[in-house]
Amino acid sequence: MKIQPLSAIFLAGLLQLTTLPAFAIDAGDDFSSGTVDTNKWGADVTFGNGVLTQTGGVLQFTVVKGTSYDEVLRPWVLSQFPTTNNWEARITVLNSIAFPKKSQGASFGIYVRNWTDPYDNISAELYSSSYGSLPTHTGFYSALFENNKFLWYTNIDGGGVTNAALRVVFNSATKVVSLYYDLTPETDGPWSLFASWGVAGTGGSQHVDWQMSDTDRFSLEVYGYSAKATVGTGVMQGDDFETTAGVGYEIPPT
Repeated sequence: MKIQPLSAIFLAGLLQLTTLPAFAIDAGDDFSSGTVDTNKWGADVTFGNGVLTQTGGVLQFTVVKGTSYDEVLRPWVLSQFPTTNNWEARITVLNSIAFPKKSQGASFGIYVRNWTDPYDNISAELYSSSYGSLPTHTGFYSALFENNKFLWYTNIDGGGVTNAALRVVFNSATKVVSLYYDLTPETDGPWSLFASWGVAGTGGSQHVDWQMSDTDRFSLEVYGYSAKATVGTGVMQGDDFETTAGVGYEIPPT
């Protein structure tokens, strides 16, 4: 969680249990290999001292010496996602870090980006935080950006949860990106809606117009983030990244 104090906003009435259709996987990565599959992932984009490492069948985020902003983005390059079709993505995340001091934070999640303007983006993450007070608290967070301008966010108290699945669902008819979490990822549901953003000027709990045409696409990244924290091994990681209804990756037109 990178933008606002954890207690600042709660969108009352948004959180709800939802029965979603079964997830029809057509691509993904279980990170079982000890090396990065470059057919699926692009080069990491790194800020500060964060590192993403495939090890032990998971994608692990670590920071040996924390700075005020440590983040690593790993772009998914096997496929992109059209504005004209429904599509989904999901990942299982672990975030069990416990902070010794106030004003520390860390999160693991997925970014959704407008392929022609990466500063139009949506985040979905499981965070741990000591902002405001100790002990460490956890939750689910999403933010909506346009042209690198922060617009809105949601923050749902996780009640101490450290392991969950995150799910991104795009509805091509409404042009709404909906974000869900599942506290029992091994059972595939129930899913809880925690954010809903319209990207074509309408819909969702809040909306913006990213001005995406029928030929434009969305791109995805997984990421780990921390602030003012050392992140050791085995406490922050992603696993079982899966997508459905993607199309072949292309460089966006200029």
